[in-house]
Amino acid sequence: MSDRKIGLEILDGAREIKAFKGGKGELIKRKLSEPSDPKEIREKINLSQSSFAGSMGVSVRTVQDWEQERREPSGDYSRRSSLVLD
Repeated sequence: MSDRKIGLEILDGAREIKAFKGGKGELIKRKLSEPSDPKEIREKINLSQSSFAGSMGVSVRTVQDWEQERREPSGDYSRRSSLVLD
């Protein structure tokens, strides 16, 4: 796992949004590159296929299909897994 402090990053983002809505400051815009593949994401966050499927709200079979490139995440699932791992 990386040394990132995800909780603090989320709080910083919430504070940034609150300040922007209050007329103070500007939002930082970030451009996302192509998302990492589902298996890379799953392994990076140290989840089993079953746990990853549960967190995504899909079947284990769907996760297996994604990882074997028989299917690609689509719709909401492609946005949920749109993490870019460095």
